[in-house]
Amino acid sequence: MAGVHANTQIPKIIGCARQYELTGNQSDYTIANFFWNTVVGHYSYVIGGNSDHERFSNEPDHLSKTLSENTTETCNSYNMLKLTSHLFKLNARAAYADYYERVLYNHILASQNPENGMVLYYLPLASGTEKKFGTRDSSFWCCTGTGMENHSKYGMDIYYKDNLGGLFVNLFIPSVLTWKEKGITWQMDTKYPEDKVINLSVKQLAHALQMPLHIRYPKWAFDGAFITVNGKAISIAAKPGTYITINRKWHKGDHVQITYPMSLYTESMPDNANQKAVLYGPLVLSGELGTGQIWQRDIPVFVSAKANLNDWIKPDDKQPNLFYASNNGKKVMLEPLYKVYNQKQAVYWDFFTADEWKLKEQQFEAERKAEEELNARTLDVMRLGEMQPERDHSLKGEQTNTGGVNGMRWRDATNGGWFSFTMATKGAQAAQLQCNYLGTDGEGREFEILVDGQKIATEKLSVKTAPGIYALNYAIPAGLLNGKQYITVKFQALPGKTAGGVFGCRLYKQKSL
Repeated sequence: MAGVHANTQIPKIIGCARQYELTGNQSDYTIANFFWNTVVGHYSYVIGGNSDHERFSNEPDHLSKTLSENTTETCNSYNMLKLTSHLFKLNARAAYADYYERVLYNHILASQNPENGMVLYYLPLASGTEKKFGTRDSSFWCCTGTGMENHSKYGMDIYYKDNLGGLFVNLFIPSVLTWKEKGITWQMDTKYPEDKVINLSVKQLAHALQMPLHIRYPKWAFDGAFITVNGKAISIAAKPGTYITINRKWHKGDHVQITYPMSLYTESMPDNANQKAVLYGPLVLSGELGTGQIWQRDIPVFVSAKANLNDWIKPDDKQPNLFYASNNGKKVMLEPLYKVYNQKQAVYWDFFTADEWKLKEQQFEAERKAEEELNARTLDVMRLGEMQPERDHSLKGEQTNTGGVNGMRWRDATNGGWFSFTMATKGAQAAQLQCNYLGTDGEGREFEILVDGQKIATEKLSVKTAPGIYALNYAIPAGLLNGKQYITVKFQALPGKTAGGVFGCRLYKQKSL
């Protein structure tokens, strides 16, 4: 399962669950149950979604290094919810309903642009990335089709019948349930998850009816529950992550009010306890980081001198589920992930002790000084894969492609293809070309770099120990700069090979000796 293409597998397992329903073949149920527990418990991120670049991580519980622009394909969650529904019908575990709610509010609901209805392929979870929605006349993906279906299914899986004639209430969504066989109509009224109160009423019932009502007690409800029936409180022996059962004779007009107080808490990456997401009740909160370019070192971190989140994360007085985190001298707004779009976001945050932060801050400061020095010597910067910079630099090419990783755009050229662009020299007589590459790119990436038609380097990328972006510098012969204000830089893939991906280039003056 590790490293395999995720959504090729999930429909197969749905088939196993369905086969068990039809044939009773125990091995089919064992496969479906094992798969669900493994994916949810060892390959899923905090929003309940799974996969990076469509694949499960190469090792179970190793997710912190697989955060990118291409995490959590929405088709996967679409199918995992289908599988969850099948398994709940076979074994009414609250864990299935808890997972369903986690995915519904934090992946499915978060995958649609509320302004124009466009949907996502991936929901990126790397800090500093942003949601990339499809368009009305292009970018039609598999996740566009399932994405349309996703948002038509909010009425599903709210209620289930149990085998003894009772009713499971799994999701807290305003709805009306007409149960014809029993002659009863239930109505649910709530503003959940923007409010902690859920109201259930018997709207229609010809005769008194004895039946158990099983109300999901969410796993996240650490602060308990409070339930009244017709205004009278009932005792609750159940624990979070189970069901609260009310078994009584129901009459028309009966009213159940359920209150689940919500609180702040964190969930850590399984392989990095200090990389955490912040949640409030059922909701994953996302930090709003703005629309401009953001460097990794400028993403806020949390220095956890105060263990209690409520000491430094404060709710907005007027808007539900809106918070302000003030920590380490920075302030960031936190909102449910489904409300954050058209800007950079952060879901996972780095937490440091005071001593750890001193060392990290020194590293960041050294990086900042080095960058400031380089900026002072910079002649021009080419941001590849971005429309306006490529137009400004007269980009041309054949068999060339673009994409993104961790908030940074790249361009490559395949099978002997090429791409070129102009860069301003500002009359400099000595300069170097700095190009950025990805540490995981290797075999088959061989190319030449030319300046005004003259080769200055032949490059062969190899996989690096560190998976991030790294830079290589290429000296430009003085004869190619003399008397020029602009040069043309070209990346030419060797036959059958790929040039790049190149994550941007910088032309800068050499230091004076």
